[in-house]
Amino acid sequence: MSTEDKVVAAVDGLRDEIVDLTARLVRIPTVNPPGERYPEAARLLGATLRGFGYVVEEVTPDARATHPRVNVVGRLDGARDRPVLHFNGHVDVVPPGDGWERDPFAGVVADGRLWGGDRAIRRRGSPHPSSRSRRSAAQGCG
Repeated sequence: MSTEDKVVAAVDGLRDEIVDLTARLVRIPTVNPPGERYPEAARLLGATLRGFGYVVEEVTPDARATHPRVNVVGRLDGARDRPVLHFNGHVDVVPPGDGWERDPFAGVVADGRLWGGDRAIRRRGSPHPSSRSRRSAAQGCG
């Protein structure tokens, strides 16, 4: 089985965990502008990565800002030197606008879909980077 097949199989096997993390992120309305609640989303991601064994650093370039942008950096060293696998994502979302049938920040799973704001749409078919990277490493794929 190729490395790519191993990663895809690992992610497929963790669907419920990935959906749960994404739903929890959707429930944090990090709407930009103005950019409120970034620290809360960063804490969730940092705690998730720490739970997977990552060394995590939360970097706030301008901590004095009214709505500071917090960057979460997680690192998981392997058992041996290998090429680096890097994931990158963002937590800000655009204002939801009108016409939603459901609360865009409810993060509800119904009808086989995760209903929510921009984050759920962006991540459709692509789990959050913290889930992908944890599972790739845990399954011996990275």
